[in-house]
Amino acid sequence: RSEGESPRRHRRPDHTSSTITMDFLKSTVESAKARANTALEAKKLLEEGGPPMERAVACKATARNAVQADLVALAQCNDAIAQYEKAVAAMEAALLPETSPALRPEDQAAIASLVPVYRARAEALKSATATLGMPPATVDISAVEEDAIKMLYVKGAVDDAQKRAREVADAASAKLHKPADPAAKPTTV
Repeated sequence: RSEGESPRRHRRPDHTSSTITMDFLKSTVESAKARANTALEAKKLLEEGGPPMERAVACKATARNAVQADLVALAQCNDAIAQYEKAVAAMEAALLPETSPALRPEDQAAIASLVPVYRARAEALKSATATLGMPPATVDISAVEEDAIKMLYVKGAVDDAQKRAREVADAASAKLHKPADPAAKPTTV
């Protein structure tokens, strides 16, 4: 040992950290076993119950998907309300005397004509969401049924809510971007 070097201290093994690690590993193994058992129970549920059980489980999944779609629709309506209100505020600001000279006269006219339309649309959406209220409750789904639903998704016996949401969004987007009908009333500035 060189001069000025402190003597090495031997560290005793930290039994607390190894105990925590072992507890964590045991817990992880138990969770994996429980998860595997749930999946096996789900498989058994579908196999023993046959088509009637598949329909019952699919019914629960479809009911939950409907409520989830309802919640998403309400959230999207609330977002649209906020966007319309923000657009109205921006349009009104653009029409102020100090800002409006930056706009072409035809843009000023178009914006001025859309302010009441956007305001009315926001109010209509507010009224619609108030009328709808919150979606109804959905049925309870056990962990075993949840796994059975996943198995039915893979099998294609239940519609995937995310896939359905994408299809609806794509259809809406296609309507928005479809060439305008010359006889239709214009919806853009």
